[in-house]
Amino acid sequence: MKRLFLLSLLLFCLCFINCSKSITINQRFTINQKVNSNNSSDKPNDDYYKKNHIESDEFNVDEKIKTIIIKKNGTAFSDPFIDLSSNDKINLQFDDLSDEKRSFYYTINLCNYDWSESELSQNEYLEGFYDNQIVNYQLSFNTIQNYKHYDLVFPNDNIKIIKSGNYVIKVYSDFDKSKIIFTRRFIVYENLLNIEGRVIRSTNIDEKNTKHELEFQIKTSENIINNPYQNLKINARQNRRWDNEIKNIKPKFINGNEFIYKMQDIIFDAGNEFRYFDIRNIRMLSERVNYKEYDENNKLNFYLKEDEKRNFKVYFEYSDINGKMLVTNEYNSNNETESDYIWVYFSLKYPHPIADGSIYILGDLTNWQYDQNSRMDYNFNKNIYEKKMYLKQGYYNYEYIFLSNGSKIGDVSYNEGNHYETENDYYIFAYYYDVNKMYDRIVGLKILNSRR
Repeated sequence: MKRLFLLSLLLFCLCFINCSKSITINQRFTINQKVNSNNSSDKPNDDYYKKNHIESDEFNVDEKIKTIIIKKNGTAFSDPFIDLSSNDKINLQFDDLSDEKRSFYYTINLCNYDWSESELSQNEYLEGFYDNQIVNYQLSFNTIQNYKHYDLVFPNDNIKIIKSGNYVIKVYSDFDKSKIIFTRRFIVYENLLNIEGRVIRSTNIDEKNTKHELEFQIKTSENIINNPYQNLKINARQNRRWDNEIKNIKPKFINGNEFIYKMQDIIFDAGNEFRYFDIRNIRMLSERVNYKEYDENNKLNFYLKEDEKRNFKVYFEYSDINGKMLVTNEYNSNNETESDYIWVYFSLKYPHPIADGSIYILGDLTNWQYDQNSRMDYNFNKNIYEKKMYLKQGYYNYEYIFLSNGSKIGDVSYNEGNHYETENDYYIFAYYYDVNKMYDRIVGLKILNSRR
């Protein structure tokens, strides 16, 4: 009896342990399901907040931070590119719509050619202080929406950049790097290569009416490029889109100090001219605005005219600004602090929702990102995709891009169509991996246009 009792007790303990393990596993599975269901590709994941992590995608996690603009200082539509040997500077601007009293700081990090984190430490590519406060700001004046407008110009007396390459600026609050609010990319380059090229219709007969092809040659005055097939990497970008960038292009032929890039797959969908709207004047309705109204909070709402798909329509030529935006107003002198914020409503006519993907609004107004701020929702009552955005007065370009589930590259042809006549800018970045210094230098940069 005693042996039987001990045996029964042992079996009971084993069953209890197995049951506990089963419960723990089931609980973990349930927790993972909840995490995965909430971890949409639209939202920044935990990697954004890891120490020393460099984001390949720009992001903004604070809904009170609006109208982030980074550009070469002194020009409205310029890209954030500066020559290492010049006195050029980068200008970063943004608005804080919160009523809180906050302090903002920034730090700068170097990246590799593919925007992954560089192994160099900050003291190898920066001089001065690595963390600095953004002290220059102004209060909005005579606007319904109150905000603080911040303005930063760098390099400055506190921080200098001593190497070329891809860079990310991180802005965080209250001197706490765990509170990263947004990141933006910029480029510092050297003029060591001569890049010449052109944009042509695709040489593939089946794609000649819908795609653009790049062909170019790179020349060096000296033999500064060792092992170009391995150490020279060329990236090509269309307008300001990063998702369809072509990376690590290799030369087709090499003739001494000349590298030839042609008759290869440097091909982009030509797309269509960007759609546009004008909200510089809130007292009048511009061409693309259907009507306006004030809501119960005295906020102004502008409803744009309903858009339609253009993928089967004949190409129509008009001037655009290739997805950029210009913050300005028609009746005040200071665009940065006297321009108001407006709710802008977009609508795209669609007979039914798309099952295998989503539609996003792309352009400077959404920072060219596929996230919750740019993704449209389907309205079953109206049979439209719709989206509202809180935008500052100005002139805007945009387009509707389809992104299939699980993909990272959007499809412009789905809603906008492709026409070889479309005017686009194409950026060519030449990266040279310096074996001795262990980083990717940008030794050349060229912007081509499909009309010139």
